[in-house]
Amino acid sequence: MNMNIDNFDELVEKFKPQASAAIKEFEEFVNKNFDQFDRDGDGFLSASELEAAIHDENRTMKEVGFLTFLLTRIHEISEAVQEEGVQITDCISRLDLKEYFSRL
Repeated sequence: MNMNIDNFDELVEKFKPQASAAIKEFEEFVNKNFDQFDRDGDGFLSASELEAAIHDENRTMKEVGFLTFLLTRIHEISEAVQEEGVQITDCISRLDLKEYFSRL
């Protein structure tokens, strides 16, 4: 397929509304369920907590996809905000998520 840059830009523009809607749905899912995922109640989502949520047999494939995205990018997301006095690494806070989603 021969696609020039103008066509690519048009294609990107065409799919922006769908991408924005998907990101919003993802963000709402995580925010709504954050406390459920945070099993130890420390205010952070760890890799083990995300893995437990992924393996919940009641999860839809879409939810598994959302959680897998978080798990595979846990380090990147956890560095979205350097919270003062927090020494926990590779765990995601609500503040990390808010900042990360604002960049998508």
